[in-house]
Amino acid sequence: MAMESMIGKGAPEALEVTEAARETSWRYPSLVGELFMGRLRKDLVSPYPEQDPEDRQRGDAFLEKLRLFSRNLTEALDFPRQTITGPFSF
Repeated sequence: MAMESMIGKGAPEALEVTEAARETSWRYPSLVGELFMGRLRKDLVSPYPEQDPEDRQRGDAFLEKLRLFSRNLTEALDFPRQTITGPFSF
């Protein structure tokens, strides 16, 4: 059976266009993409990038608000503390 009869008449041309558009060099390589290709690039993991101090401050402020919200919610709903903290002790 001919390839065109299986995938359509325009498919070979579409495949050529797709292959020509494929990136050959990656500006932003990813750990998962490299793992998918069978390569472990430790330079994508270590050293872990330093977090910007301003970003860290915003994140810490958000986490504090989330902690207070969660605590207030559990107290308002009268959950036993073990219901919330229990799974984290595993």
